[in-house]
Amino acid sequence: KVLTQIRFGAFHTCARASDATALCWGRNQYGELGNGESGIELTVPVPVAVEGLTDVVSVHPGGFSTCALTTQGRVKCWGSNETGTLGDPSLPYGLGATQAWGVREVPGLTDVVDLSLSDNTHACAVKKDGSVWCWGINYRGEIGQPVGDEVIGEPMRVDLPAP
Repeated sequence: KVLTQIRFGAFHTCARASDATALCWGRNQYGELGNGESGIELTVPVPVAVEGLTDVVSVHPGGFSTCALTTQGRVKCWGSNETGTLGDPSLPYGLGATQAWGVREVPGLTDVVDLSLSDNTHACAVKKDGSVWCWGINYRGEIGQPVGDEVIGEPMRVDLPAP
């Protein structure tokens, strides 16, 4: 495979290959490599294919989760949802929700052109229309919502200042 992009997470690395697939390697405690495995002592020192991804534009590893932007402008994420970074409100989150989740699409998020994940707290996406959508921990307003001790496990539009 020929790699066309590489990005680093807290303890893992992911890359996009020229065939629009994704590969990841490193720590896989919470399934952040997307290969269907996880475990507290699981480290994978060689690149493994992310299961089910064949239309990747870019990969974005975070702390305990990873997301990919697809050719259809959708976001797919996998790994831990402890801080709501998978963007799916149907999944549990919080200190007791550290199980590994496989690749799943962030519901309702379309027309995405850019994406970024923090080390382990939140994620944000930019849509074609220039709007910004964020999800995850909002303890200090990091997802552009009024400050509160909460996790917002679904994308919320950020109010941007007028031009």
